[in-house]
Amino acid sequence: MKPINLMKADAACVKQFLDSFDHPDQAPDHYSGLYQYLEDDEEIGAVVFDSDFKVNMPKLYKAITHLKRPEVIFLSGATDKYIPLPTTGGLGLGAGIFTDIVIAESKREPIQLGKPGRVFGEFAMKRANVSNAGRVLFIGDMIEQDIGLGKATGFKTLLIMTHCSEEQMMKNQKLWPDYYADSLGSLLDVLNKY
Repeated sequence: MKPINLMKADAACVKQFLDSFDHPDQAPDHYSGLYQYLEDDEEIGAVVFDSDFKVNMPKLYKAITHLKRPEVIFLSGATDKYIPLPTTGGLGLGAGIFTDIVIAESKREPIQLGKPGRVFGEFAMKRANVSNAGRVLFIGDMIEQDIGLGKATGFKTLLIMTHCSEEQMMKNQKLWPDYYADSLGSLLDVLNKY
Protein backbone atom coordinates (compact mmCIF):
# COMPACT_ATOMS: atom_id res chain seq x y z
CA MET A 1 0.00 0.00 0.00
CA LYS A 2 1.22 3.50 -0.65
CA PRO A 3 0.93 6.18 2.04
CA ILE A 4 -1.53 9.02 1.47
CA ASN A 5 -0.33 11.30 4.30
CA LEU A 6 -3.68 11.30 6.09
CA MET A 7 -3.76 13.75 8.98
CA LYS A 8 -4.76 12.51 12.44
CA ALA A 9 -8.45 12.49 13.33
CA ASP A 10 -10.26 11.75 16.56
CA ALA A 11 -13.09 9.24 16.96
CA ALA A 12 -15.82 11.91 16.88
CA CYS A 13 -14.45 13.27 13.61
CA VAL A 14 -14.33 9.79 12.07
CA LYS A 15 -17.90 9.05 13.25
CA GLN A 16 -19.16 12.32 11.77
CA PHE A 17 -17.38 11.52 8.49
CA LEU A 18 -18.82 7.98 8.35
CA ASP A 19 -22.31 9.21 9.27
CA SER A 20 -22.22 11.42 6.17
CA PHE A 21 -22.43 8.33 3.94
CA ASP A 22 -25.78 7.04 2.78
CA HIS A 23 -26.29 3.49 4.00
CA PRO A 24 -29.30 1.43 5.01
CA ASP A 25 -29.69 1.22 8.79
CA GLN A 26 -32.98 -0.65 8.65
CA ALA A 27 -33.74 -3.78 6.69
CA PRO A 28 -36.99 -4.35 4.80
CA ASP A 29 -39.48 -6.88 6.15
CA HIS A 30 -39.48 -8.99 2.98
CA TYR A 31 -36.94 -10.15 0.39
CA SER A 32 -38.66 -8.11 -2.32
CA GLY A 33 -37.50 -4.99 -0.48
CA LEU A 34 -33.86 -6.02 -0.94
CA TYR A 35 -33.81 -5.60 -4.73
CA GLN A 36 -33.05 -1.89 -4.47
CA TYR A 37 -29.73 -2.77 -2.78
CA LEU A 38 -28.62 -4.91 -5.72
CA GLU A 39 -28.12 -1.84 -7.92
CA ASP A 40 -24.51 -0.77 -8.29
CA ASP A 41 -23.39 2.82 -7.88
CA GLU A 42 -20.46 3.62 -10.18
CA GLU A 43 -19.42 6.44 -7.81
CA ILE A 44 -18.45 3.90 -5.14
CA GLY A 45 -14.72 3.20 -5.31
CA ALA A 46 -14.15 1.31 -2.07
CA VAL A 47 -15.93 -0.97 0.36
CA VAL A 48 -14.73 -0.73 3.96
CA PHE A 49 -15.90 -3.58 6.14
CA ASP A 50 -15.24 -3.31 9.88
CA SER A 51 -17.10 -3.57 13.19
CA ASP A 52 -20.68 -2.49 12.59
CA PHE A 53 -23.23 -3.22 15.27
CA LYS A 54 -26.02 -2.35 12.83
CA VAL A 55 -24.97 -4.79 10.10
CA ASN A 56 -27.95 -6.03 8.11
CA MET A 57 -28.88 -7.73 4.83
CA PRO A 58 -29.05 -4.50 2.78
CA LYS A 59 -25.52 -3.52 3.85
CA LEU A 60 -24.22 -6.99 2.98
CA TYR A 61 -25.98 -6.89 -0.42
CA LYS A 62 -24.62 -3.43 -1.20
CA ALA A 63 -21.05 -4.44 -0.30
CA ILE A 64 -21.24 -7.60 -2.41
CA THR A 65 -22.80 -5.72 -5.34
CA HIS A 66 -20.10 -3.01 -5.39
CA LEU A 67 -17.32 -5.60 -5.10
CA LYS A 68 -18.41 -7.23 -8.36
CA ARG A 69 -16.44 -4.45 -10.03
CA PRO A 70 -12.75 -5.41 -9.83
CA GLU A 71 -11.60 -1.80 -9.53
CA VAL A 72 -13.48 -1.31 -6.24
CA ILE A 73 -11.01 -1.44 -3.33
CA PHE A 74 -11.96 -3.87 -0.56
CA LEU A 75 -10.66 -2.95 2.91
CA SER A 76 -11.30 -4.91 6.07
CA GLY A 77 -10.67 -4.06 9.70
CA ALA A 78 -11.93 -6.34 12.43
CA THR A 79 -11.85 -10.06 11.62
CA ASP A 80 -12.75 -11.49 15.02
CA LYS A 81 -15.36 -14.19 14.43
CA TYR A 82 -16.10 -14.16 18.14
CA ILE A 83 -15.53 -11.51 20.78
CA PRO A 84 -15.35 -11.91 24.56
CA LEU A 85 -18.48 -10.91 26.46
CA PRO A 86 -17.23 -9.68 29.85
CA THR A 87 -20.65 -9.86 31.50
CA THR A 88 -21.15 -13.57 30.77
CA GLY A 89 -17.58 -14.77 30.34
CA GLY A 90 -18.66 -16.31 27.04
CA LEU A 91 -18.18 -15.33 23.42
CA GLY A 92 -20.47 -13.36 21.10
CA LEU A 93 -20.50 -12.92 17.33
CA GLY A 94 -17.82 -10.65 15.94
CA ALA A 95 -17.47 -8.76 12.66
CA GLY A 96 -15.41 -11.55 11.08
CA ILE A 97 -18.48 -13.71 10.53
CA PHE A 98 -20.02 -11.02 8.32
CA THR A 99 -16.71 -10.26 6.61
CA ASP A 100 -16.48 -13.95 5.70
CA ILE A 101 -19.91 -13.76 4.07
CA VAL A 102 -18.82 -10.79 1.92
CA ILE A 103 -15.54 -12.54 1.00
CA ALA A 104 -17.35 -15.75 0.00
CA GLU A 105 -20.10 -14.04 -1.99
CA SER A 106 -17.91 -11.44 -3.72
CA LYS A 107 -15.06 -13.90 -4.33
CA ARG A 108 -12.68 -11.11 -3.30
CA GLU A 109 -10.00 -10.97 -0.60
CA PRO A 110 -9.79 -7.68 1.29
CA ILE A 111 -6.71 -5.67 2.10
CA GLN A 112 -6.54 -6.54 5.79
CA LEU A 113 -5.92 -3.38 7.82
CA GLY A 114 -6.70 -4.83 11.25
CA LYS A 115 -5.46 -7.93 13.01
CA PRO A 116 -4.29 -10.42 11.72
CA GLY A 117 -3.21 -8.38 8.70
CA ARG A 118 0.46 -7.74 8.07
CA VAL A 119 -0.27 -4.05 7.33
CA PHE A 120 -1.26 -3.50 10.97
CA GLY A 121 1.93 -5.13 12.27
CA GLU A 122 4.15 -3.17 9.90
CA PHE A 123 2.40 0.07 10.91
CA ALA A 124 3.01 -0.71 14.59
CA MET A 125 6.70 -1.40 13.90
CA LYS A 126 7.10 1.84 11.98
CA ARG A 127 5.32 3.82 14.67
CA ALA A 128 7.53 2.29 17.40
CA ASN A 129 10.64 2.76 15.24
CA VAL A 130 11.41 -0.98 15.26
CA SER A 131 13.13 -2.51 12.23
CA ASN A 132 13.69 -6.12 13.35
CA ALA A 133 10.36 -7.97 13.63
CA GLY A 134 12.06 -10.93 15.30
CA ARG A 135 12.81 -8.78 18.36
CA VAL A 136 9.12 -8.01 18.95
CA LEU A 137 7.01 -10.10 21.34
CA PHE A 138 3.35 -9.71 20.38
CA ILE A 139 1.06 -10.59 23.29
CA GLY A 140 -2.58 -11.44 22.76
CA ASP A 141 -5.44 -13.65 23.86
CA MET A 142 -6.99 -14.61 20.50
CA ILE A 143 -5.30 -17.21 18.32
CA GLU A 144 -6.58 -16.13 14.91
CA GLN A 145 -6.21 -12.39 15.37
CA ASP A 146 -3.28 -11.93 17.74
CA ILE A 147 -1.09 -14.94 16.99
CA GLY A 148 -2.07 -14.63 13.31
CA LEU A 149 -0.80 -11.04 13.22
CA GLY A 150 2.40 -12.01 15.00
CA LYS A 151 3.12 -14.84 12.57
CA ALA A 152 2.20 -12.74 9.49
CA THR A 153 4.60 -10.00 10.58
CA GLY A 154 7.44 -12.19 11.86
CA PHE A 155 6.99 -11.35 15.55
CA LYS A 156 7.56 -13.75 18.43
CA THR A 157 4.16 -14.49 19.96
CA LEU A 158 2.78 -15.01 23.46
CA LEU A 159 -0.77 -16.34 23.80
CA ILE A 160 -2.57 -15.53 27.04
CA MET A 161 -5.08 -18.32 27.63
CA THR A 162 -7.87 -15.99 28.79
CA HIS A 163 -10.21 -16.81 25.89
CA CYS A 164 -8.53 -19.95 24.61
CA SER A 165 -8.15 -23.50 25.83
CA GLU A 166 -5.26 -25.85 25.06
CA GLU A 167 -7.75 -27.85 22.98
CA GLN A 168 -8.47 -24.79 20.79
CA MET A 169 -4.75 -24.13 20.52
CA MET A 170 -4.17 -27.71 19.32
CA LYS A 171 -6.77 -27.20 16.56
CA ASN A 172 -4.83 -24.18 15.27
CA GLN A 173 -1.41 -25.78 14.88
CA LYS A 174 -0.57 -23.56 11.91
CA LEU A 175 -0.86 -20.60 14.31
CA TRP A 176 1.06 -22.16 17.17
CA PRO A 177 2.34 -19.42 19.52
CA ASP A 178 6.00 -19.29 20.48
CA TYR A 179 4.96 -19.05 24.13
CA TYR A 180 1.74 -19.29 26.11
CA ALA A 181 0.67 -18.52 29.67
CA ASP A 182 -2.49 -18.77 31.75
CA SER A 183 -2.44 -15.03 32.47
CA LEU A 184 -0.14 -12.04 32.31
CA GLY A 185 0.16 -12.27 36.10
CA SER A 186 1.62 -15.77 35.80
CA LEU A 187 4.60 -14.24 33.99
CA LEU A 188 5.66 -12.12 36.98
CA ASP A 189 7.66 -14.95 38.57
CA VAL A 190 9.52 -15.53 35.31
CA LEU A 191 10.22 -11.83 34.76
CA ASN A 192 11.37 -11.31 38.35
CA LYS A 193 14.15 -13.87 37.78
CA TYR A 194 15.72 -11.56 35.20
